Amino acid sequence: MPTQFKIDDTQAALLALLQAGLATYGEKVDVAEISQRDFDADGNLVAAPPAALLLFEMESPQTLMQDTTRTTYQLTQQFAVICGDTDLRSTAAEVRSVLELVSAVKNIVIGARLVITGAGHSEPAELLGVELFQVDRRATWYGVRFSIPCTAQFPGPS
Repeated sequence: MPTQFKIDDTQAALLALLQAGLATYGEKVDVAEISQRDFDADGNLVAAPPAALLLFEMESPQTLMQDTTRTTYQLTQQFAVICGDTDLRSTAAEVRSVLELVSAVKNIVIGARLVITGAGHSEPAELLGVELFQVDRRATWYGVRFSIPCTAQFPGPS
């Protein structure tokens, strides 16, 4: 049976990993998939911090395996976890707070082999980087980007 590593299955596994890992974080963090409702008409994130919001970015084939039917690929699925927090004491305290959340997310995901429904385990998750996502009156947000490498086999035409 081909193992396709479907994007929605990988996202569900990553979401479950984050929810379990952040359940013991110092404060209650909203862990969810990001949706259109999380942005205003200007494209600004309006979710309530503290939050770790999961966003699928892209999937790309890295290598076509030695397969004469061209149905087996080494794929990389890329996700971002948008981390945000707020601290009314000071801007510096807010930045420290969100960077602590970023560190917690990195500790949970880096090296994790996700259990993908119907496809087994992924290769270990790799860190792609951390970047400032948005700063506004409500919170400071950073994007933590990961890649999930996997070997995908497709059934091909019948």
